[in-house]
Amino acid sequence: MKGKVATGLRASQHASPSLALAALEEALEKLGERQANSILLLLTPDFLPMLDATLRSCARRASCTRILGANCRGVLTEAGAILDQAGCAVMVFTDPYRLDPPQTGSDGETQLSFATADACDWGWLQQGHPRIGMLTSPGLRGGRAWSGIRSTASGRIQALISGISDSGTVLSRGLRQLTPLLHVSRSEGSRILALDGRPALEWLARCLPYSARESEKIPLHHLMLACPLDEAGTLQNGRFRLLHITRTDPADQRLELSEPVESGQGIYFVLRDPVVAERDTRSGLELLQARLPEPAFAFLFASFGRGPEFHAGKNRDLELYKDYYSHTPLIGSYGLGEIGPLENETHLFQYTSVFSAFV
Repeated sequence: MKGKVATGLRASQHASPSLALAALEEALEKLGERQANSILLLLTPDFLPMLDATLRSCARRASCTRILGANCRGVLTEAGAILDQAGCAVMVFTDPYRLDPPQTGSDGETQLSFATADACDWGWLQQGHPRIGMLTSPGLRGGRAWSGIRSTASGRIQALISGISDSGTVLSRGLRQLTPLLHVSRSEGSRILALDGRPALEWLARCLPYSARESEKIPLHHLMLACPLDEAGTLQNGRFRLLHITRTDPADQRLELSEPVESGQGIYFVLRDPVVAERDTRSGLELLQARLPEPAFAFLFASFGRGPEFHAGKNRDLELYKDYYSHTPLIGSYGLGEIGPLENETHLFQYTSVFSAFV
């Protein structure tokens, strides 16, 4: 069914409840409706000092208290993205689509989920239905998520996306593999001294692409280690976690990482590459479009690290989405952690774009 979901987007130098109301009015006008049964409201951290007033204003205007959302570093709809101003993105739902409390849904539905970093744990990710969503971004008072007309004390919320007949989700990781699988020979906590019997820094120097070698500094913000989650984990099947390289030590030829590693751990050196990211996005959207050529609405939850600074000033994931789905309502965010499916589990990703579409 078409025309049952719509979006609104507004930006300003200053946040205010009236800015969110303007985005809501835009979405309702597109539908030709005066009220909605559910509202997804994504706000930049600028709104945190006036969050409760904003939620109440939107609830009154749409005659709807089922408002879900979170604050995030950037917000987006099919109309564009807001990253450097106070911004509000809203999606309104009318029958048959709605956002329901988790206990009311049937098997197979997807849970839209938002959580603060300290409230997102493995047990919660695996509980109930498959999840898509994001971590809230820090703001003036820390990250917030809301359900109804107030923020939640637990730091996490979820709702079933009901009324759908089919859905699909694809991931774009954007990682270029630089080495075969290596194994940690010597480590001290979060420091790697040797890989496959050779100094860790020697491996890093050998695997650097020529473009990175020409830089004055090693681009550690793009270089990472991918650690398989289990014996079956590979870069191809996505079963890995990413570790940041925080520092190099030429004296000891070692690498310092964001987390401890144990001797024997397998790792790959990987590079966050915009060319690979674009290829992955195109490939994923082609698969999604083949399955769902005319969805009713869609979500895009992307890492802040996949924004314009990564793509030479462009919101490339959004641009590519519009190449494949030029008329489908979309809402999403740029955040600090992306929630999505991997095989039969839900995972928390980094530097990833999660696209989901619904019919």
